[in-house]
Formats: sequence, C-alpha cells, structure tokens
Amino acid sequence: MDSERLAALRAKRVDLLEKEEGRKLRTQFGARLANIIAVATGSELTLSDFDVGVQPRCTFTWPEDIRSAPGLSLVYVSRDRVAETLACFQTKVDAVSGLIGFHDKAYLGLAKVDNVRWASLLASAEAAEDSIVLYETDGRWAVLVDYYPSNPGGAYSVVVQGDALAARLAECVTGLHRKNDPIIDR
Repeated sequence: MDSERLAALRAKRVDLLEKEEGRKLRTQFGARLANIIAVATGSELTLSDFDVGVQPRCTFTWPEDIRSAPGLSLVYVSRDRVAETLACFQTKVDAVSGLIGFHDKAYLGLAKVDNVRWASLLASAEAAEDSIVLYETDGRWAVLVDYYPSNPGGAYSVVVQGDALAARLAECVTGLHRKNDPIIDR
C-alpha cells in the first residue's frame, strides 16, 4: 500500500472517529446546552433546532490568549462590568438575530434565533460556564461572551468582531458612555 493511500485511509478513519465522538457528546450534553440557550433567550429551541452542518458566514478568531483577539475586547473583567456593557449594547442595537451556539462545541451546532437581547448571552455563558457566540446571519459580525469561573474577579470577557458593529458598540466597551469614568479596558 503506498503512503498516499495509507494517509487517506488514516484521515478517513480520524474523520469517522471524530464524527462518532461528536454524536456521543451531542447525545450526552446537547439537550442540556440547547435548553440553556432556550431559557436564556426566551425561545422555544430544542436540540433538533441546532444543526451541526450549518456554518456561520463569518469566523470568530479565538487566539491562544483572548487578550489578543481582533476586534473590540473587554477581557477578564467582573460580571458587573460585562452586564453594564451588554446593557449599553442594548441601547445601541436593540435586539439581534443570527446563529447561536457555544464556542468550540461543534457537536451541538448552531441554531437560528431572532430578537435576542444582549443580556441573554451573559445568562447562557453563566449557565453553561462556557463561551457563547452569536453570529450575524449575513456574516458581518460575531459576538462572544465568555464565562470562565476559575478566574475569580475577572471571570468574564466580551469580544465583538466585525468592524461596523464594533464601531457602533465601541463606547460601551471603552467606558466613554459613563461620565467621569476613565477608559479602563481595551
């Protein structure tokens, strides 16, 4: 057997094993994760609404150190700071629609949501103790809200990627919407 054919067989086997592992994880955790998003967003989502075959039109860039993520970043801050920031987002962009899912959980897939309030992303991240991502349907932006409970005092992060949305929400992250308050975050 030549090396190219052997490499192709190995790649096929790895792909099959990864798909099987994804099916197991979806069976084990999928309904719980779907319910977390449904409750937080006030929607009637079920696991069947999450499609593993759907890919967002934009990608969310997640570097090894989230502090170097492109876009508008508010990283390792308190819950109060994130809640205040998302409340400010709400004043700039009332409700959003798109594809929602958890970062790095391809086995769950993404679900279409409409009229999502920004605070629901925080509620989802907290309930799952994970990172939730909302992708705009047309691929112009992505927003991640991360909750990492083992980092007390700085367990939360928000990253907005997509120039138009980032520009619209920038003052919410920089703190300029608060009078007499210094800019404390990137």
